Amino acid sequence: QNDCPENCYNLWRKFDVELITEYKYVEDDLQILLNHIKILSGNNQEVYDFVIKYIAHLFYKPEEKIGKMILFASKEGTGKSMFYSLLKSMIGNRFYSVGDVKKNLLGNFNSALLNSYVINLEEIDYFSSKDSADILKNLITETDLEVNAKGKDAKMIKSVHRFIGNTNHTIIPLKISANDRRYCIIRSSDEKKGDSDYFTKLNQIITSKDLQATFYKYLSTIDINNFISCKIPETEYLDELKETFESPLSDFIKDLLIDNNKEIIYETSNELFKLFRNFLLESNSKIGSDWSIRKFGLEMNEFIKDGDYITRIKKSGKIYYSIDCIKATERFDIQNEPDNNDCCIDSD
Repeated sequence: QNDCPENCYNLWRKFDVELITEYKYVEDDLQILLNHIKILSGNNQEVYDFVIKYIAHLFYKPEEKIGKMILFASKEGTGKSMFYSLLKSMIGNRFYSVGDVKKNLLGNFNSALLNSYVINLEEIDYFSSKDSADILKNLITETDLEVNAKGKDAKMIKSVHRFIGNTNHTIIPLKISANDRRYCIIRSSDEKKGDSDYFTKLNQIITSKDLQATFYKYLSTIDINNFISCKIPETEYLDELKETFESPLSDFIKDLLIDNNKEIIYETSNELFKLFRNFLLESNSKIGSDWSIRKFGLEMNEFIKDGDYITRIKKSGKIYYSIDCIKATERFDIQNEPDNNDCCIDSD
């Protein structure tokens, strides 16, 4: 607010928690809340630190778009929604819970973006398709968004929105790529499920203005200067989710690298595709029309974009792929004994 030029009308409004001028600092209640956040973080210290910094950042650096989304996944009745109720009380009416995602975010009209700041996605099943998943990715990262209000012309707005969510689907809560950098999907602990005394006490705490102001004060002590460039914590749960949606090409390339003692694998596109088909047959994967040579080429192009270990070469009217085994081994963290031999095969 203090950075607004004198000749500009400031549309930014204070958070509701900032309007609490008189309060008692409640250290004991704060510790109960912080412990609950740690439970939601799966009792993982690194994840907990990330979540705390994420919350501190949204309160104290609202002008910076984080470009990351936090999603808590656990069984029903473990306190996920209670935590978001606390954030809603502290933020005010700019905390917007989207129940009908298809209508309010993915439909023709998305005016919900206009007056909201933190958007809580209550239903994430809508993002299972590629098109809707791409829309969510853009919402999370883009700083300029198009807003369509019913009966009005579309317009571009500056976006500093934060997206959060929770789900009871712990097996596959959200489809993500192996190289995703947007989603912090957290497998929360279920340890408090069914503990009515605990949640009665927690509800009393989070509805207290004293606790809300205390938590806000505590967040001001968190170092968030470099948080916008902070990487999402790697957890076993998140790694397993990424592997679930990993392209069979990843497994194929890994298979090529296992027990490989060459520095370069050099194949024509046709020959590499034949090897890929054989790999799919041996691993009982589906081939079908989904794995035509055209799709194979398109997906190889995506791998080329994601790293510097595959090169596409056009020579004498043919397409060749050169795989740098040393770089690929590092990329996929495969432990092999390297040597200095080269493998060059022209299968035509």
